[in-house]
Amino acid sequence: MAISYLEASGKQVNPTYEPWRDLVTDIRALRLDSYEIADRLRSMQAHRG
Repeated sequence: MAISYLEASGKQVNPTYEPWRDLVTDIRALRLDSYEIADRLRSMQAHRG
């Protein structure tokens, strides 16, 4: 669902499984605050070159 939301917002993201799994794991373990979550999501944007 997050990938669909980001893509609907005009963002290209890397849909590979591992980064998303790690993000969800860290969120569930309460290791990240909202700023760190936003940083991770930004880092998953596909780079156009």
